[in-house]
Amino acid sequence: MKNNYNQVMDHLEVTEEMQDSILYAISKYAFDLSEQSEPQKKAFRLPKHTLSVVTAVCCIGLFIFGSVLIYNQSSRNDQTEIASEDSALESAPSSDVYASRAALSESVGFEVENIQTVPFEVESRQYTSGETGQAMIEFFGSENALTFIKEERFYEFGDGENSAAVTETIEVNGVTVSLSGEENHIYLAEWQNDGFNYRLQFDQPISESALIEVINSIQ
Repeated sequence: MKNNYNQVMDHLEVTEEMQDSILYAISKYAFDLSEQSEPQKKAFRLPKHTLSVVTAVCCIGLFIFGSVLIYNQSSRNDQTEIASEDSALESAPSSDVYASRAALSESVGFEVENIQTVPFEVESRQYTSGETGQAMIEFFGSENALTFIKEERFYEFGDGENSAAVTETIEVNGVTVSLSGEENHIYLAEWQNDGFNYRLQFDQPISESALIEVINSIQ
């Protein structure tokens, strides 16, 4: 057996190509061993479908966040508008509308007279109560409008915001009536009688004689 091995080894010839192949195999084997001895670091990659899901969730989250911001801003604006409207309503005098003069009189607690003679064709009437102790009848027409007010408050005519400047005073049935307007163009008349203030206010001025007829027809 030994002789046969020696004979084979004597005839064995290693070429340069075989040497290169052997050396390459040895070096590759050594490199593989060094790779196995060190912990391998693998890059973390999400599957494509998982990445799509994450992207969609982020988009939905941004949409919800933006919607919440818009809703909160809108709510603050609405609350500001409501507060402004409430403040305006509180500062404005309240008024109630009634179906008839009798209902208005019952509400304010005193008799509200009617005007028999109106110097224009009346198309509609409205009965309202304003501030405490104030009754109002409005006469509407295509050519003019008249507001008749009776109230329990007392003030000096022509003083401040309660009245326009008095330009003339006249006597009607023993009562002093203060007039506002230009000569023979009267748009406002005010007087006091039996503990009440009375006011006649026209959108378009009328003559003094026409005004006296209106005052005489109040009953």
